[in-house]
Amino acid sequence: MYSVIGRWISLCVVVTAVPGVVSAQVRWIVDAKSSSVRWEVVPHWNQLRATTCPEDPAWQPGEGTDHAKAHQWDAYLRAAAARARACTEAVTGSLTTKDTTTWSGVSGIVTVKADRLVTGLGMRDRFAHKVVLETLRYPEIRFAIDSLSGITNGDTLQGRAVGVFELRGVSQPMAVPVKAWREGKSLRVLAQFQIPARDLLERYHMSEQAVGMPVRHGVWKALEIEIEAVLTPGPSDVTASR
Repeated sequence: MYSVIGRWISLCVVVTAVPGVVSAQVRWIVDAKSSSVRWEVVPHWNQLRATTCPEDPAWQPGEGTDHAKAHQWDAYLRAAAARARACTEAVTGSLTTKDTTTWSGVSGIVTVKADRLVTGLGMRDRFAHKVVLETLRYPEIRFAIDSLSGITNGDTLQGRAVGVFELRGVSQPMAVPVKAWREGKSLRVLAQFQIPARDLLERYHMSEQAVGMPVRHGVWKALEIEIEAVLTPGPSDVTASR
């Protein structure tokens, strides 16, 4: 039986009957105003967390903001809550699939503008962008999806997105746990994974000066990354063969 999501997606594909075999690719577009990326150093000590969507009233900066800045941030969040939520446009991309029952033939890419990650403290953000992420040299963080595996259908789709993660110009194969559920005509997809702390130095070559001490002394265990993407239906590519 089709999952609830699978049945709904199938209704979005309108195919004109023609002789022979007809197939369709469903395309999804990342809604940049509703999508975001968050990360936080593990263990969770209420420090060193960042987001691309500071407009989200549910998000709070970690410790380390000065008293005046904290008051400014509270006022900013109250103003954000008073208006319709719209994230800073930092997350873009698209996804295509041939089969919404087994979710085979899935491919796509999610791209994040690295300089849109903010912590709530301007001085810390400038340091992170210039020294840690080097956003002028590496402006984007990417996850290219090759397939989905281990799919469990239901009201909430669960599985793993298999592909290549790229940070600071370094590409790494990765299988990321994902969940997806329907919201009106859209799909909300949540992906969460961790990068071992030592990889920040040894694989992604972040600044020894910036992250070397907490990594090498075992204070930081990992960097936890969470991608929340809202996908809206795009045009479907329909092909036919005799």
